[in-house]
Amino acid sequence: DTLTLIEASIPSAGDSQMLLRTEYLSLDPYMRGRMSDAPSYTTPVEIGGVMVGGTVGQIGKLLGCRVVGIAGGPEKCAHAVDKLGFDTCIDHKAADFAEILASVQST
Repeated sequence: DTLTLIEASIPSAGDSQMLLRTEYLSLDPYMRGRMSDAPSYTTPVEIGGVMVGGTVGQIGKLLGCRVVGIAGGPEKCAHAVDKLGFDTCIDHKAADFAEILASVQST
């Protein structure tokens, strides 16, 4: 009675876009706070809204994939590489984010 499964058709990727398939979703402690309208550092999910979550790059590494993380700031990127084992990480706050992302996609 709490959750709703909604099925939709798979979109097509447009120019300069990529389509990803999420097979595993991270369930993080912060999500609990998003299910309440109590004061929090993050905004609550509205009734009928969609809960977002990370989609666990470590599994990609375990499966032998090259894993590129995207995080906000050099410290978080370093954590993704040094602690979580990502191959590289792109700082989405960087002024040249789009260029870095394009160069990583072509390798």
